[in-house]
Amino acid sequence: MKRILLSILLAAAYALPAHAVYFGASAGIFQSTSQPYIAARLGSEVLGGDLFSHNLEAEVGYASDSRNGASANLMPVTLNYRARVAGGSRLGVYVGGGAGVARTHFSGYGYSESAWALASQVFAGISLKLSDNASLDFGARYLRISIQVYGSNIQLGHDTALEGGLHLKF
Repeated sequence: MKRILLSILLAAAYALPAHAVYFGASAGIFQSTSQPYIAARLGSEVLGGDLFSHNLEAEVGYASDSRNGASANLMPVTLNYRARVAGGSRLGVYVGGGAGVARTHFSGYGYSESAWALASQVFAGISLKLSDNASLDFGARYLRISIQVYGSNIQLGHDTALEGGLHLKF
């Protein structure tokens, strides 16, 4: 079974055109906590053309917050769908969403806990094309991670981030 799955994945990777694979990275600030959020993604255009593309990507992010003797660290890993629409000029737009899991760690007040939680996000923004293979992205991301802390449902990472980033095609 492993050989069949590996053969399918290798055939799919070989069938993808080289320009369809991309890497992206972004950094932003959560609006309610003013804490930084960083993310990196590796994706592939699965359907599209010059003006519109459908993309699937794997993304990992990181955020931490510390105040009043307590700290929380979040590391979401999501599978995303991203649609990109290129305008007639150098400006374009993107919109998408994703779901996955997040590794969370909370410590403070004599208590410490690490756990996995469900994570979801939606994002949208504008893209400024620098070349055929590079663009700058500016947008917003809503990230939601729910986890039980002290027996109550606290929304760690339940926030909107304004962010900027770089998108590179290979």
